[in-house]
Amino acid sequence: MKKLKASWLVFGVVFALSLATIWVVRHTYAAYMPSENGVVFAYLPTPTNTTITTGGDYYPIAGAFVNDVLVGWSFVTDHIEYDYDKPRGHLFAWSMAFSTDGPLTTVYVAIELNGTAREAQRMGTIAKTAGDVYTVTGIDLVEISKGDEIQLVITSDGDGDVITVNHFVTIAVSIGA
Repeated sequence: MKKLKASWLVFGVVFALSLATIWVVRHTYAAYMPSENGVVFAYLPTPTNTTITTGGDYYPIAGAFVNDVLVGWSFVTDHIEYDYDKPRGHLFAWSMAFSTDGPLTTVYVAIELNGTAREAQRMGTIAKTAGDVYTVTGIDLVEISKGDEIQLVITSDGDGDVITVNHFVTIAVSIGA
């Protein structure tokens, strides 16, 4: 029970920081944003299940993300696409609370750039007990050019694993001039 409380506490802190960040973005940064700087804030409003058919292969996180702030990006079916002409570095950060249908399941979250998972920057953890809630957070710096596609993806170490994503928040901000 202590693990569950600690896990929810970590998620609660990250979620509160994300909400504070979105408030700042909405009320400050977006209003004074230099030309062609992109920003994204998205979250998953309800729990979803993603089945990992083949362990080690990446799958889009199931569910309909709410893209609360989308500046310089377009939402296209299940991913976002960069709209601006000038290439930029983007700092992506995410936090996920999840559970698994089986014990001792290693779960990884990554960013997929143009269909290829950025595995060196992926973050993961071992879910020791089925049904318990665990958290994973990550950050990645990605060089983005016009038309590039970004998608949040998930994998595990077993075939047929079902990952229940209870909460997911992400933010991306372009950096540089």
